[in-house]
Amino acid sequence: FQYPPSFVKVPQPIEGLKGKDVSLYCEMRGTAPFQITWFKDRKPLMEGRKYKMVNEGSSATLHVIGIESSDASEYECKVSNTGVVVLTDCVLFVTSEPPYFVESLEPMEVTTGDGVCLKCQVAGTPEIKVSWFKADGKCRVAGSSPVEVSWLKDGEPLRPGDEFSMLYDDNTAVLEISRGEKRHSGEYTCVANNSVGSASCRAKLTLQGLCILLIGWFNVRV
Repeated sequence: FQYPPSFVKVPQPIEGLKGKDVSLYCEMRGTAPFQITWFKDRKPLMEGRKYKMVNEGSSATLHVIGIESSDASEYECKVSNTGVVVLTDCVLFVTSEPPYFVESLEPMEVTTGDGVCLKCQVAGTPEIKVSWFKADGKCRVAGSSPVEVSWLKDGEPLRPGDEFSMLYDDNTAVLEISRGEKRHSGEYTCVANNSVGSASCRAKLTLQGLCILLIGWFNVRV
């Protein structure tokens, strides 16, 4: 006697981090073998680089590889045998990615009176806000656009003006000091944040005679 299929476990709504893999799993009972088809937005999915489908006995798993915003959708699993068809569905949500630094600040020497340029490459999801709190050098942050940039010196926000120039282009945040002087010594901190976390990159600027010595380190918190 053949039994029609029914679900024992159904895929649950799932949140996945952008760029990571997620898996949708279900179990069924009834008379094997089962014919299993996965759908996204009512359209059948084909196995390939994006989707891996694993069917083992009475279970079925859909692996979605390297999820992106466009993968957020409703997914369905269709199971059939002996002419009987059952369906179950679930929703995949793609969540935000916290910002992080790809490269920390590097030590650098700047002659007094020379211009200084601090650079930080950032990205993240959703919007990342980047802050700088005083120092000179380079740092790189990764994530996804768009990005909002601000800077601080010794814990105090910096404002664009005659001394400081702040630019943002091609995911690179830049703070420029037109003429380095002793009073520019201190600690600058770059802070990148979004709704799921934050990252900071700090550097200490020390004026020694005619040279500026930069010692940098970074810290990430989520």
